[in-house]
Amino acid sequence: MKRLIFALLATAALVTASAASASAYHRHGGHNGTPHFKTVAYAGHAHSRHAVFERLGGSGTDFGGDSATATGAIAGRLLDGGSFAATISTDWSNATANKHGGSCAPATGTLSLTGSSSSDTLDTSGAGVTCTVGSNPWNIAAVYFGKASVTGATGALANVSGNGRVLLVEKTDGTVKGFTFVGFRGSTAQQFGALARSDAQHCGGR
Repeated sequence: MKRLIFALLATAALVTASAASASAYHRHGGHNGTPHFKTVAYAGHAHSRHAVFERLGGSGTDFGGDSATATGAIAGRLLDGGSFAATISTDWSNATANKHGGSCAPATGTLSLTGSSSSDTLDTSGAGVTCTVGSNPWNIAAVYFGKASVTGATGALANVSGNGRVLLVEKTDGTVKGFTFVGFRGSTAQQFGALARSDAQHCGGR
């Protein structure tokens, strides 16, 4: 559990970094044992009609509840200027305490992306984990991380298929930031997948 929370918080903190910091990390790599941001920045340049990586920003309802939603804007190359809508259902009856002042519980989530053209859409769903945390330097209230399996794709995204991941970070002021990637192959998918496998291994407190 401790390893899962550390990994999620490290990634979440990097997601909330400014665009200027993102550029610096892309050039020079991460530090303090948190290399995920370099992967994120690299993936952002790897768009194709068969894979997407999009940054998400908006606001949401309390991730600490049984059900939550998040909506906002997409920043990326393929869907830049579009919008997203997410739903999260968390089974807090099976929550386990973590060592960061909160708890983690199994969850499921859906994510719908719509480009600046309403004909370009991508819908995903999958299982994941929601974690709440106590006081921290980044003002993070909760994190959702889960699988993103394509359930529908239209327009410019019609050829996107397969699985990916989604990370949504809710701050104490209700703002939400995150990213999703779907359809990548090779080392990029494997590095993100390693974090996802930690969910299954550690969510139960093992």
